[in-house]
Amino acid sequence: MSSPHPLPSRRIIAEVILLYAFGLVLTFLSHRAGSGVMADLVYAALIFALMGLPWLCIRFWHRRDAALHGVDIAWSWPDAGKGFLTIALLIIPVAAGTYAYNVFWLGHTFHFAWQNYAPIASTLPNLLFTHLFLIALPEEFFYRGYVQSNLLAVLAKNPKTVRLAAPLAVLLTAAAFAFAHVTTGQWGRLVTFFPGLLFGALRLKSDNIVGCVLCHALANMLMIILGVHFFSA
Repeated sequence: MSSPHPLPSRRIIAEVILLYAFGLVLTFLSHRAGSGVMADLVYAALIFALMGLPWLCIRFWHRRDAALHGVDIAWSWPDAGKGFLTIALLIIPVAAGTYAYNVFWLGHTFHFAWQNYAPIASTLPNLLFTHLFLIALPEEFFYRGYVQSNLLAVLAKNPKTVRLAAPLAVLLTAAAFAFAHVTTGQWGRLVTFFPGLLFGALRLKSDNIVGCVLCHALANMLMIILGVHFFSA
């Protein structure tokens, strides 16, 4: 379902910026909504903004196959394997980053004890489901599937940027991804720029976003598991 006449680059960029801005507003509101029915409605709207609206644009305005953006969500063992391998290689860097962020940025103290896991042990399945399907999937669908794919297509068409199209697309997408994480007012969350680079590079080496979603969710879970050992001074 691809179009022989692709949309002009300016229209694609305008569409990406518009959807990104809409997502930022909903992200901000979701953090301010607290809990309850209103918070659930706002977050449902955010997921639709991150997945539903891009999918509608791809299928009915761009008239392209979702697989071209890697957002067909077709399971791929090779791509899943890349996600698992990546997070396995990142255990030490993520642990070091979590320690540095908590101790040097937040001023927390570190104390390892097995009993620290007791408060979250019973909630781990729910946490995994949440971070896999309600956080990693929508974010990777939007940023690595929709935004990065469109930026790559636009940059690859420009003679001035064609040679650097892939790294520029990854860099710009990671920057947008990181900025969306500071809508809470916590500027330290700009560090998400670095895993954003990793997810973008993983997307370039994969047929779809499956590996990115798995890597993203497992990285979040790793930080939660490590985070129980940090305490306010």
